[in-house]
Amino acid sequence: MENMKSKPLKAKVFPSERIILAIMCMLATYNFMFQRLTINFGLVCMVKSPSVANNSTPINEMAHEIGDDQAEFEWSRDVQGLILASFYYGFVFAQIPGGWFSDRFGAKRALIMSGFLVSIFTLFTPLAARLGPNYLIGLRLAQGISNGAAMPAISTLSSRWFAALERGFMLGIAYSGFAFATSTTYPIAAFFCENTGWPGLFYFAGIFGLLWCVATFFLIFEWPETHPRIGNEEIIFVQKYRAVQYTNASNGPTNPQVIPWMKILFSVRVWALLISNFGCTWVFISIGMYLPTYTKEVLRQDISQNGILSAIPFVCTTIAHFLVAIAFDWIRKMNYCSVTVLRKGFNSLGAFGAALAMGLIGFVPSGNVLGPVVLITMGQIFVEFAFTGGYVFSIFELAPKFAGTLTAIMNTFGFSVGLLSPPLVSYLTSNGRREDWLIFFNISAGICALGGVFYVLFGTSELQDWAVTGRKSDNNNVQNVGSSKDEMILIKDKENNSKK
Repeated sequence: MENMKSKPLKAKVFPSERIILAIMCMLATYNFMFQRLTINFGLVCMVKSPSVANNSTPINEMAHEIGDDQAEFEWSRDVQGLILASFYYGFVFAQIPGGWFSDRFGAKRALIMSGFLVSIFTLFTPLAARLGPNYLIGLRLAQGISNGAAMPAISTLSSRWFAALERGFMLGIAYSGFAFATSTTYPIAAFFCENTGWPGLFYFAGIFGLLWCVATFFLIFEWPETHPRIGNEEIIFVQKYRAVQYTNASNGPTNPQVIPWMKILFSVRVWALLISNFGCTWVFISIGMYLPTYTKEVLRQDISQNGILSAIPFVCTTIAHFLVAIAFDWIRKMNYCSVTVLRKGFNSLGAFGAALAMGLIGFVPSGNVLGPVVLITMGQIFVEFAFTGGYVFSIFELAPKFAGTLTAIMNTFGFSVGLLSPPLVSYLTSNGRREDWLIFFNISAGICALGGVFYVLFGTSELQDWAVTGRKSDNNNVQNVGSSKDEMILIKDKENNSKK
């Protein structure tokens, strides 16, 4: 064991099958987020704003100013809220069944099937919208259900492929697709709305998703042991240092996973994840969902300017994602403090910083366009500290064997934001007034701060006792090896290692 610590195995990252998987997971997170966000900006192009819809002149100067001259529909704010929320009704309640499907039929199969169905539904979005809002709501509901298996599948693949020694780097790449999607979707949407009409946006997104499915079929494999092109050096490295090991991994798990549901659901450490995730996700999802509408109604920007301004917070978030990941890994390697303290520090900076930024928007003078954009940008950057350095990746430290299950539970709880915020926004901002939007920003600040407080009190990165058990035949084949203060690496027992 001492030799293993003093002379750790190494395997090159570039090129490697691990980096290919990380890049494909990045494209996966990009694809799913891109197709989820298209409707946010699409509604800006599709639906007339309240002031225009109530005007007797179909196309007037105000319509041209804010980009309503191509709008086809006069849907109320409540209807638009249902369209946005319907995706999350399907997505939230499909998380745990999606995790089960991934475990039962394979993470790769679940990922491809999810991407294929989501892409097909995106292609049919223009048709559903023109048939009526109820058809669009039903389609978005089905799209959310189809998306349910994606994130648990990515977490499962990550736990099998990524070594603990490089987990931060690989997961940083894999999850960066979310940041890339949020930073590019709105400019892409603005381009299609202005040049081809809003249906072109959905056709482009759907075709992109189908192409990703084809690439995933050929480039992603369920286990390193089943990959036909992986080298011996890389497979030995992965087997020794990955987060979780299984007996007979070359054929996949042979026994059903025994999930300690009651211990998970009654664990205060898990609830620290859930509540912190809800607070930060509220800021990320709610602001991202309604930023184009806020920019249109309050900041009074046209389509092209709306696309640019709505993208600025997420372009900066994309840059912050990598900088935060690098900073976190550097501080962690220096061993200045335990991983738990480090994650709490990053999480607190993210949650409380975002809450402060949201609360300050009300102090910006009316008519100032730059001020709200800067504060919203700062809020999203702070949230990235919580996502990348805080609670999110701690699931691989708390319970690496149940990373897929914890991801499903966390997403079920966190993405319920998509169910709750649209009715709230519809109620508060039906008239599109600045004062009404400020109430929403203040509520967002309070929710985010509450999540930060709960994680400071109860969050941890220590391996939980209930997470050591798992497969019925594997309970004695797992050991804990501490590589730093709070870091736990699960490897096979000495007997299995010696056989290799």
